[in-house]
Amino acid sequence: MSLPEKLAAFRANFEAGGPPWNAPAFIHEPMHRATDELIASGAADRALRAGERASFGRGEVGPIAAVDAQTTAWTLGQLIADDMRLDDFLAELGRYRPGIVRCDPAVAGLRLSGVFPLADTERILAMLPSVLPVQVRLRTRFWATVEGVQ
Repeated sequence: MSLPEKLAAFRANFEAGGPPWNAPAFIHEPMHRATDELIASGAADRALRAGERASFGRGEVGPIAAVDAQTTAWTLGQLIADDMRLDDFLAELGRYRPGIVRCDPAVAGLRLSGVFPLADTERILAMLPSVLPVQVRLRTRFWATVEGVQ
């Protein structure tokens, strides 16, 4: 039985991995108990409580940290930016859309805030010129570059 299956058996509302597939695991609701089997398996040497997260791999569990809004936003189909650099925002957006999203270094430091629906990444790109002094060049459907207004 996989770790998510074991955790599900304990009524934990558990999120792990995807997309982006390397996202840490976190717990929405408390785990009611951890059995000796789960702890003995090395899959968990401590319990996560509601609002906590940890990364884990084979035989190791990373440090426990608080879950923030950005961590859980993708489960709601959202990308949250809070005074985020444009290059960081586009790198995060690129995780949810096929192809390449590039950011011209000349505009990389521009700041952006908002909540964006991940179901329509094309719409997010199309909206950028209305809030920042940028233009979006779509070389193909799978290659977008955000650059300064010319």
